[in-house]
Parts: sequence; structure tokens; C-alpha cells
Amino acid sequence: MVDITLYKELSASEVFLEEDNHIYIHKKTNKFYNSVTGIISLFEEEVDYSDIISGLRRQYQSFYDWYFKIQEGSPAGFVYALSRYVNYRQFTDKEVAVWQGKAYQRYIRKIKDYGTIGEFLTEYDYLAAVNPVKRNKNIYLDSSLNIMSAASIESMWQDMTDIANRYGNLVHLIIERHLLQKQGLLFEDNFLPSMSGHYLWIKSHLPVFYEKYPYSKHSFEEYEIDLSLSHLIEDIGEKFDMQRIDLGLCTVPEKRLLYNNLAGTKDIDTHLDSFFFNTGDNKTNKDFTITSPYNKKMKPPFHCYDDSHLTHFAIQLSLYSYMQEKTSGKEVKDIYVTYYNRKYNDFKIFEIEYKKNEAEYLLTYYNEWIEERKKRYLGSSLGNYIKSKIKGEWMDHFAKNFYFCIAENKNKDKNFFVEYINNYVEKHKNIKIC
Repeated sequence: MVDITLYKELSASEVFLEEDNHIYIHKKTNKFYNSVTGIISLFEEEVDYSDIISGLRRQYQSFYDWYFKIQEGSPAGFVYALSRYVNYRQFTDKEVAVWQGKAYQRYIRKIKDYGTIGEFLTEYDYLAAVNPVKRNKNIYLDSSLNIMSAASIESMWQDMTDIANRYGNLVHLIIERHLLQKQGLLFEDNFLPSMSGHYLWIKSHLPVFYEKYPYSKHSFEEYEIDLSLSHLIEDIGEKFDMQRIDLGLCTVPEKRLLYNNLAGTKDIDTHLDSFFFNTGDNKTNKDFTITSPYNKKMKPPFHCYDDSHLTHFAIQLSLYSYMQEKTSGKEVKDIYVTYYNRKYNDFKIFEIEYKKNEAEYLLTYYNEWIEERKKRYLGSSLGNYIKSKIKGEWMDHFAKNFYFCIAENKNKDKNFFVEYINNYVEKHKNIKIC
């Protein structure tokens, strides 16, 4: 049993998280704070999704034209052959090429170089035997075997994101509840309604996704829950305990942090003693990349690091740990990530290197960056309008979001940004303060 007084002391925070809009808000001043994860995104390489979609559709069209020319219009075996073709990139040789001024990787041997479908499938099977496919790629075909439109591909990605978020929330809640229960701190089980809601949503929506994307059912396999909710709770709890994670004198799940105008949430905060604490985080990504799958690097000054999940998590958890060191006077001992994958019945622990210098730099950079953004926007032709509409306690949050709005809509006129400001006000003016 954990001392309830100690738990209350360690879990206390100046800020709360407004869940719907994911905004950290000060309980006394109502000031909005930006999050750690939002700031780290400034150093990740931008992804041009429209460019990716265009490339996918060109790739599909090349295969489409080749296959139906050889088959003289017959669709027999088309999906089977296409499923191999889209996974071909995982182990075939590639070279760097340029399309419309942008560098990309392409196969050295093009699909049209294969004289028959059998020749292609034979080579695929040989290569796959030597280098097994790590993950089957999505197949972007509609029910009539037509290549999906750009809008349909975007819709599919959004559907996958929605279910991934639901699944991640469910696992997080189960681990949070488990930590409290192990310490004798689960006095009222307020978790079950939310967990049940996520669980039932996933179970009811998976059949809908399978109907919408009949050739990409495998894309949702990680979220297939083959257990009742009660058995899933038991399974995750047992796997968590098997890792023998040190819970110290007291462990606080979902600890809110605030330091130097930046906020965040540690999934697992462990008070070891008067001098040390541990930082833990729970992840449920479909993939957990150790290196960049496309050999991309982070933006300067982190360009020596791969743009991978492991790098993002290392910087994120290091920043949490640094913020807590500054506010608690204690030092971080261990940093780790738990990774749960139901498809493979897998629960792993990844030890994370503490990147203290990077965390310190990020905090300094952020405060200088946000002040420069506010200065620019208030000194622009929209400055007076922004002052008249945006509350002072909103400005940090508004400035970061306005930065991304401008970056994504560079060709829009002034009226577009006026409308954005108005929408921002409408969205946030009635947020309930804790």
C-alpha cells in the first residue's frame, strides 16, 4: 500500500489537460500552454502527403497497365500479384532518382521489365524467402478493383488514425488503472466506462473498416482484440508485471508537468527516493522504428539523429525528465518505453538514453521561437486584429498553431487567415476551466 499523502503530493500539478482540444491550462491563471510533443514536431521532417499519394497512384497505375496488358484485361490473380508488388520495395534493390525536382527512391528493375507475371512472382518468392516481409503494405483498391482516388486514400489514413488513437487510449487507461490498483490507490473504478467505450467502439468499427477496405484488412490487424475487455485488462496487467518494472515508493500515472512555459504528461512517474525518479511512457504504434525507414534525419540541430520513433521518444522523454529535474530538485535514474502489440502478443521494454543537453537546448529554443512568432504576428498587418480577438493567456498556444496554419496555407489571402482567427476564438472561448 502506498501512502496516499505522498501520492497526492507527487501527483499535484499547476495545470490540467483539456482533453477535447489537447490544451494544457493553468488552474489559476487560465493560461494556455503548448505541449512537449507539439514542439518536438518542429524538428521532424515535414511529410508531403499529397506527394506521397501521387507517387502511390503512379506506382499503381504502372502495375495496372502492365498486368492487364499481359493478362489481356483479365482480373484473375490481380489482387494477389498486386499485394506482392506493393511489398516488393521492402527488399528489392533501389536507386535514387528525381521527379519534378524532388529526389526519391525507385526500383532498379521496373515492373515492365518482367515479361510474364510468373517471372515476377518467382523472383518475389525467392527474395521474400531470403528477406521475409516485415509488414504487408496497404492496398489502395476500391471494391471494383479501381485505384483509389486521392481523397479515398486520405480517408483511409484518417480511419486508421482514428482506430489507432482509440486503441492507444484503451491500452493507456488499462495500464494507468493497473498501476493504481497495484498500489492500493484505486478507490473508485472510474476507468471502466471510458475503457468500455473505447473497447466497444473498436469492436463495432472494425467490421465497417473491413467492408470499406476489403483488400486491406491486414492494415487493421493490430487492433483486432480477440479477448473480452476483462481478459484484455488481465493480459496487459500480467505482461506489465512480467517486466518487473520498479514502482519505487510511489508511482504516479499521467503526471502533468509544467516548466518554463512548456507542459507535458509523463505516462509513468516513479518516485524512487528523495534523490531519484524514473520516467516511463507507454506506446502502441503499429511499427516501432529504431532507425529511419527512409534514411531521413531530424532537422538541425538534431540532424545527426535518425528521424525515427526511437529518436522522437528519446527527445520527448528526456525533455519530460529535464523539466521534472528542474521542478523537483531530484535526478532521473532510468528512462524507458513500454511497447504493447496485441497482434504479436508482445510486451517489450526499451531503455532510453537521457539526452539532457538536447532537452535543455529545446527549452531555450522554444521560448525564443515562440516570442519571435508572437512578435512577428502582432507586428504584421493582422496584428491589431489578433490583439482584439486573442486573449493574452491564449497567445503562446495561438502563435504555435498560427505558425502551422501559415506554413500549410502559404498561397491563401488575408481573408483566409482572418477566418482562421475567428474560428480559433469560437473553438476556445467556451472551454471549461478546471
